[in-house]
Amino acid sequence: MKRKIRWISILTIFSLFLLSFTIPIAYETVMEYKFSEKVLSAHSKNISTFSMNEITDFQWDKAYLDYENYDKGEKIKEKYQLKGHIRMQLSNVQVRIIFAKNDRIVKMSIVDTMIVMFDPTIADLLPDTVLNVEWVKSPTHPWHDVLYLTIKE
Repeated sequence: MKRKIRWISILTIFSLFLLSFTIPIAYETVMEYKFSEKVLSAHSKNISTFSMNEITDFQWDKAYLDYENYDKGEKIKEKYQLKGHIRMQLSNVQVRIIFAKNDRIVKMSIVDTMIVMFDPTIADLLPDTVLNVEWVKSPTHPWHDVLYLTIKE
């Protein structure tokens, strides 16, 4: 009986040891950033333009917009040589913003395009990028308005 308990204990410890190596790799988490809420808050204060560094409170040097739906972000990671985990995008009415610092993903935001919509020509953003924000009829769902973001010229 003691031998069986000892064997089970050894297997448990060994399993936990192996698991400790796989969890950080498989479940590396990137903090979610509430981009839509920041844009709505800025607009509610009658702000019609803002720079990205005005609404972000963390260090990043480039943000990428991922318009792909129902994927894990592998295409955008490969395209820009990004390192880190990207959460699955589970809807066709969302845009993923991936914030990176030195090509390492530091935060991401899933933006509901039924609320906030980017000009589709925008692929990436810098901290000093200035965006215009205005309420417009949604180009994809004309029965309601969205906050539409464009780069200020």
